[in-house]
Amino acid sequence: MSKFDYKVDKEIATTEIKNFAEHYLGEEQTEDQVKEAYPALIRALQLGYLVIGADMVPAYTLEEPIKYESGEPAVTELKFKTRITLTEKKNLGKGLDAKRDAFEWFMKVLSFMIGHPTAMLDKLGRFDYKVVEAMGSLFL
Repeated sequence: MSKFDYKVDKEIATTEIKNFAEHYLGEEQTEDQVKEAYPALIRALQLGYLVIGADMVPAYTLEEPIKYESGEPAVTELKFKTRITLTEKKNLGKGLDAKRDAFEWFMKVLSFMIGHPTAMLDKLGRFDYKVVEAMGSLFL
């Protein structure tokens, strides 16, 4: 018996993430490639946190919602931008050295994708960050 309350079977989740990845990457993926590259996305879908609409736009309910100091939820869900234009990538990299600041650029891209400032990334729970990072690797 699993300690997690899975809502979706692993094979179904893997197939859905495979179709999602193929849609955005524009190339076929094997199940093994998907399992290796996107385990957090598969698990998030299994747990019911990640929902991929018919329009292939993902929405993610945070496992650990971000709260105000009062304890009230501030952010409970993330909606991802699924396209980052070349101009947007260029603007996100302004003032950064490509070799020295690659991680900072990636953080800016992730924050752009979720529509929140980079400081919000620090507030994400461990699993939530893994999901955001996996989405980032898929859309770049």
